[in-house]
This record gives sequence, C-alpha cells and structure tokens, in this order.
Amino acid sequence: MKAGYLAGLGLPFGGGNVICELLAWRMLHGGGVAVAGSPVLLHLPEESQDAAGASGASSVKAPWALGHRMAKAIVAVFGDSFDQAPKQKQEAKEAKPKQDVKSKPTSPQAGALGPARRRSPAFVALKPADDWGESLKETSDGRSFLEKIDTDLAKGGRCHGQKVLTRFPPEPNGYLHIGHAKSITINFGLAQKYGGGCNLRFDDTNPDTEETEYVESIQEDVCWVCQGLDMEKCKAGGKPWVGEPVYASDYFQKMYDFAIDLIKHGKAYVDSQTPEEVQKNRGGGPNNLPGVDSPFRNRSVEENLRLFEEMQAGKHAEGSLLLRAKIDMNHPNMNMRDPPMYRIRFSHHHRTGDRWKVYPIYDFAHGNEDAIEGVTHSICTLEFENHRALYDWFLDNTSIVPSRPYQKEFARLEVQGAFTSKRKLLRLVREGYVTGWDDPRLLTVRGIRRRGVRPQGVKRMCDAASWQNP
Repeated sequence: MKAGYLAGLGLPFGGGNVICELLAWRMLHGGGVAVAGSPVLLHLPEESQDAAGASGASSVKAPWALGHRMAKAIVAVFGDSFDQAPKQKQEAKEAKPKQDVKSKPTSPQAGALGPARRRSPAFVALKPADDWGESLKETSDGRSFLEKIDTDLAKGGRCHGQKVLTRFPPEPNGYLHIGHAKSITINFGLAQKYGGGCNLRFDDTNPDTEETEYVESIQEDVCWVCQGLDMEKCKAGGKPWVGEPVYASDYFQKMYDFAIDLIKHGKAYVDSQTPEEVQKNRGGGPNNLPGVDSPFRNRSVEENLRLFEEMQAGKHAEGSLLLRAKIDMNHPNMNMRDPPMYRIRFSHHHRTGDRWKVYPIYDFAHGNEDAIEGVTHSICTLEFENHRALYDWFLDNTSIVPSRPYQKEFARLEVQGAFTSKRKLLRLVREGYVTGWDDPRLLTVRGIRRRGVRPQGVKRMCDAASWQNP
C-alpha cells in the first residue's frame, strides 16, 4: 500500500508506522483510505465493526480534510482567540516556541456536519489487553525508572514491604483523549507489573468546570483502555482501579487542615494584594526580574488564621484574598515564588454543594492527595517537572501528612494535526462543528473507539512512545 497521510489528521500511514496501525485501521477496514490531497469523505458505518469487518447497514458521511487547511478554517470561523490559552498560561509558556496547532473540520463550509443528530456508537465488548507491564520496556529512560522502582521496593528501600500504588487523576471537565490513554497505560501498567494497584481519582478542585457526565464517561473510557470492558462488566467486578473511584473533594477537610498546619508554623499567609499586583510582584519575565515580597507577607499567625477562616466562611469577595505558601520570592524556579494555595470561589460544587467557599490550587492539592491515599509513585507528564520542587516542599513542610509519595514525569503524547485540548474540543462539540465527543475525526478515546480501534492497538502505540520529549 502506498504511504500517505490521513486526511484531517496529518498523520502518516503505511511503511510500518505504529500510528498507522492505530488510526488507519478503521479506514482500511471499511472506511476507505484518505491520501494527502483534496478533502475527502469518510463513509462511516453507524455501528462499530468487529474484528471480521462486519458493519451496520447504514452509514454517515464524515467530512475530512488536511490539518494545515483546517488550521486556516479554524481562524476563519472562530478567530485567533480560539488558539489562545488564558493569559496566565500564556505567560508561563513565553520561553517556549509557539507550536503550529492543526485542527479538525470546524465549519459547515469547511466540511463539518453541523447540528446533526448525535449517534450513540454501538460499543463492542473486547477481550482484556495482555501484559500491560510491556508498555514500560520501550526506552532506556523507561528501564531506568523501573530500576528505580526495584530499588524502592528492595530491602532498605523507601517502599520496602509495600505494594506499588499509582493513580490516574483526570479532572472531570471533558472526555478523555489519546494523551490520557498513555497516562492510563503507564499508571495501570506499573501497578500490574509490580502486583500493586492504581487509584482512579477525580481531581475535582475547580467547581466551575466539573460535571457528573464526565465522571461517568471517564470511568467507562478507563475500563475500555485498560481491559476492553464495557461499564456493566466493570460494575460486576472487572474494574481495573482499586476499590471505588475517589475524589479530591473527599479530602477537602484534610487539605484545609494541612493549610492550617502550614499557617501555624509560619509557612503560609493570607495575601490582600489584587491579582494584578500578585502577578506583577512575582517578577520573572524576559528580563528575569526579582520578585517583590507582599506587604502582607509578615502578618501574624493569629491574623492569618482569622482571615483564612473568614475566607471559608464567605466573608470576603472572590479575588480579594489569597492563601500563599511562604517560600522565596527570589527563587530561580518561578513556581516557588510564594505560590497560591487557596482561592475564594462561590461556585456550586458537583459533590460538596455550597459547603466550601475556598478551593485548593492544584499544586497544593496534588501531593496532599497522593499522601492521603498512600500513593508510592506519582506519575505526571513532563509539564509538571518544574513543579516537582513545590510538590516536595508542601509534603516536607506539612507536619501532619500521613505518607511521603514521590513524583516522576513522562513525556506527553501529542499528535500533530489533531486537537487534544479539552477547552478546544469542548468548543467544537458545543457549537456543533462535530457530531459529539465520539466523532471519529477527534482523538478522544470515544472517537478512536468508534473508528474500530481496539484497546490493544492503543496499548501498542503507547508502548512505542518515548517517556522523554523529542
């Protein structure tokens, strides 16, 4: 077969390419082949195909086109702002070269289906994937990490006598995509290899974005990626995670107590600066400016405790106060310059309702959640590598944490010519430019599954992906 590119994705196929096995399988067994050139139509059966290639009688036409053309269509329909992250995230990425993000069809003129009726895919029960531990043997970096775990578990190691416990902690603000599949494979793979377990934890610390719909879909997608089981089989005892799913919100009271502990030891303070003043006084930027101490940094322990309790009681407006860690405003790592711990939010939380008026920032919550659960190895993507020092600081300076986990990073899985940003995917879905989260043009787990890709194929691709950034 002649090598080419999958239209709409910019993905190479043919020539033994691993991504070919994953993403072209559906086209090659029922949908036809799209070669680089003019936009084409993929004829997609409404029902998923089985291994023999049988499909439903009816089909729908899903327009596809080359990724670089769709990038232009995105700007034409949504404007430049569609590809812009929030301001604070942009500033954190100033030192990194801007990447050319290519997209999928977004407008009726560019080949979108518009507000078509969403079709529920007919999911097929599949056999469990074999030996998930293999996903950690592909690179020297992966092997060195496994050797480190062996050392941790050996006599005299920090985890001697314990079971390996990892966690997969998605935020319930969207459906899972191919990048999450790599994290699932690694975290559940480590647990399988070492005879341990993996927690499914919903990181629901942001009440503005989480929905129960996403909680349910994530559980089903994790089951499928791990074992090819549908949700009913998971409920019958085949779920891959330890016990029941857990939530960051389960630990809100404990994390609040951890914050009180830091305040009592003079390691956290309530800041009354405006958000603009906080950002300005952090320093950094192109000229690497030094940070400036907040004028409220040396408040007494008693005043900080009172103000923090008032924050939780709802006596102060959103954005008026911020609980910050007291570290070093001139630290070379910007994440260590008195980072925020808690902010005021009056939003309704999907599980705790209106009980809480303060919510923990991810960097504070992350390590504490791991410690509460007894996680032995916290596996994150490389974007959190510079956050590891802060992860360690919170754990080492809170006197009442029940255990001491450690963080390790792996490279994110990104596919050129495809969206994986939940923010962008959500906009495409809500505005009707794709048929739903299971649209086969999307690299969501649902979209991949609807193409006919098996979980074993997802695993093989994750096996071949490096732990390191290219």
